[in-house]
Amino acid sequence: MRINLIAMELKSLRISFVVGTLVLLVYQFALGAMADSFTGNVGMMELLQSKAGILESFGINAEMMTSYEGWIAAQPHTLFVLLLGAFSAIWAGSCISRERDKGTAEYLFSLPYTRQEVFFSKAAAHLILVTIIAGLTFVVNWVAGLWFSSVSDVGLLLLLAAAGYCIALAFLGIGYLLTFWVTSERTATSIGIGLVLVMFFMGLLSTAQGAAAELAKASLFQLFPPSDIVQQASLTATGVFITVGLYVAGLIVAAWGLSRQDL
Repeated sequence: MRINLIAMELKSLRISFVVGTLVLLVYQFALGAMADSFTGNVGMMELLQSKAGILESFGINAEMMTSYEGWIAAQPHTLFVLLLGAFSAIWAGSCISRERDKGTAEYLFSLPYTRQEVFFSKAAAHLILVTIIAGLTFVVNWVAGLWFSSVSDVGLLLLLAAAGYCIALAFLGIGYLLTFWVTSERTATSIGIGLVLVMFFMGLLSTAQGAAAELAKASLFQLFPPSDIVQQASLTATGVFITVGLYVAGLIVAAWGLSRQDL
């Protein structure tokens, strides 16, 4: 990895990073500030209990929403995971095609660096951005809880951020595998968003019966159900293994393929 190449990739992604992160953090803070108006509302809790079946398809248990940490897991966490997953898939999937679209691919790969150095420098930049977003999300959720509600377990907020981070790593890995087939940044963006949405809606089938429930198991979003995180205060070893494994596999395969690809 090269510092100057990492800086180039960070500069290339700065607009999408800043805009996306601001939108995400504002949303997280606003929902965190609203927590007590829901968790302390008896009528709202009764309504949520009546919709228990629908909530379960999102990995949400109505009882968990009686605390601030449960509220974060049930509401802001969903958008956090969706957006971070989409950013990851798009950034990873377009890391080569974006250079072609901008006309900088020939210059980039003519620099005195190996293709692996170029690729791993880009991957390092993506990891930095994803880590920053996950970290800021944790801080914003914590601060909103301190200001507007009551945080009883900071560790749960950290685990929720870690769960989203692991899922983002998996989408980074999948995105790197896409670099062999996408020919433009627009295509990479469409595929990345589509992949995240398909995974999300597959996860909604978790409460269905038969083949539909089996299909839901293939969704990355089912690896860390929010209700399980709140109730068990831990991440599953299987989920961590699968998400980190996908990330590492994507890095290895993409680096290997890039060295043999006609650019």
